[in-house]
Amino acid sequence: MQPLKILKRVSLSSFWLLIKIGLRYPMAILPTLSATKICMQTADQWYGKAHHLNGKANAFRHAYWNYCIAKNCYNKSYTIERSLQYSKRITDWHEKAFPNRDLPRAMDLHNNKIGRLLFKSHPNLTLEQAAEKCRILAEQSVFIKSVPEIKNIKNQMVHIVK
Repeated sequence: MQPLKILKRVSLSSFWLLIKIGLRYPMAILPTLSATKICMQTADQWYGKAHHLNGKANAFRHAYWNYCIAKNCYNKSYTIERSLQYSKRITDWHEKAFPNRDLPRAMDLHNNKIGRLLFKSHPNLTLEQAAEKCRILAEQSVFIKSVPEIKNIKNQMVHIVK
């Protein structure tokens, strides 16, 4: 992970929004970087490069990333609710700052939400336990072909590549 190289791809308006988020949640910056590193290492280890595609491995990565962010922020003195608010805010920012086509973006946002729901219902899991739960949920994820299909899927991950 090379944060400076990645940030060069971000528009000025997105960069300023990131600064505002960081100022509002200053204690979340380092836990977020740590969570991202842990998530990417786990996804690489379990799925190789497949988690960069829009299949089950990608669904895992997005949900697990949100769980890791929320968990790390919770461990650094944020409440469960504040951790969830921040996780949503920073991962929504990510989806806007690094635009995707409509269906992959909707898939990512949905799977992000699943990770936050997992944290809300099981905030005391270890990151390893959460990874295993996310892996199981990813294996059970639903294949979708359109954005409207996502609205009917509440507690399951989704993927768009078989």
